[in-house]
Amino acid sequence: MTLVIGGLVLFLAIAGAGGAILVSRARSTIQVAASSIVASPVKTGVFRDFTPVRAQVAPLEVITIDAGEGGQAVEVLVRSGDQVAAGQTLARFKNPDLEMQVLERQSSLISAISQLQEAAKRLEDARVQNARETARLDYDIAAATTVYQRQQTLFEKGFVAAAARDKARDELNYLKAQRPLHTETTDRAETLRTRRMPEIDAEIGMLRQTLTALRARLGGLSVNAPVAGRIGDFSLTLGETKTRGAAIAKLTPDRGYKLLATVDPYYLPRVRAGQTAAVTIAGVDGLKEATARVRTIDPTVKDGSFRVELEFEGASPSGITEGQLLEGRLSLGRDAQAVITAAGPWLDTSGGAWAMVINRDGKTADRRTIEVGRRNAEDVEILKGLRPGEQIITSSYAAFEKVQRVKIKKAKG
Repeated sequence: MTLVIGGLVLFLAIAGAGGAILVSRARSTIQVAASSIVASPVKTGVFRDFTPVRAQVAPLEVITIDAGEGGQAVEVLVRSGDQVAAGQTLARFKNPDLEMQVLERQSSLISAISQLQEAAKRLEDARVQNARETARLDYDIAAATTVYQRQQTLFEKGFVAAAARDKARDELNYLKAQRPLHTETTDRAETLRTRRMPEIDAEIGMLRQTLTALRARLGGLSVNAPVAGRIGDFSLTLGETKTRGAAIAKLTPDRGYKLLATVDPYYLPRVRAGQTAAVTIAGVDGLKEATARVRTIDPTVKDGSFRVELEFEGASPSGITEGQLLEGRLSLGRDAQAVITAAGPWLDTSGGAWAMVINRDGKTADRRTIEVGRRNAEDVEILKGLRPGEQIITSSYAAFEKVQRVKIKKAKG
């Protein structure tokens, strides 16, 4: 290989058939074998705005099954891989401490409910008694009024003495004086009853709810499937003790699948919820294509990619299984006419800021500043610096970082 620096010619060895280049960093021209580079044309064509994705099939939903109130397993009724129905019992525990706590607490709750019910009964009894006393007082006033009127008539005719009339009048006045006092007392009692009765009802309701929840804790000693589905990661053996809420299994409902795809971080700013992806599924009937839509995006870059969750449009395709890997294309925008060239290793070094443009004679390639736009796995959009009909080197630029010109040596034939 020949290296030219400021007019001084240096000869360096080319290591191996591949033409590995061992040169100084301060270089401007380098010679390479034509067989060691890849040339691609710049052309006008349709730029398909997509990025390839590899997606893993995962259940649309996974429910964690826990040990409920916990305790010692006395029955284990299923195992991993079993299909279960909604409400089916998976395991049963015994928990003597819990049972004792529930009984003690239940007794105190029932006692509190009984006391409140007694208080409500006393208020109601008082209301009835006050109503009776009101009716009795009104009756007594009416009767005393009749007696007084009769005594007054007899007195006016001279048949009774004034003393008899005055006694009847005094009794009537006494009863009438009692009426407002009785009304005040009755009204006060009714106001108390009206306010207290809803409070008592609410307190009783809360206590009953607490009692129901308390009894349900005993029901928590039986672990049941909340929905129909397939059991996985079942980790419980007979006699084993589990703490309250400890996970014992995963339940995958029969609700279809989703896709978990990894995407190159370069496309992170352009991926949005709602975008569609076409994925290819291999089945017994050959290849078929399904459409999925981006649901969520996890922007965390891990192992050189970020994760996207997609859901199938409509029902999940038949023939797919959990863990299966699918290849697909995630659409980032509309297809459009553009000046394009091949994507490739050259972008890794240049970042799309420059390219080695092959001259018409095919013997040299010169470094030129360019500007690129969108890119996919196959093509890159050229915004500035290149014209349709030109060619550029699209293989690795690892040896060209400090190079302004590449001499292309063609094999003699």
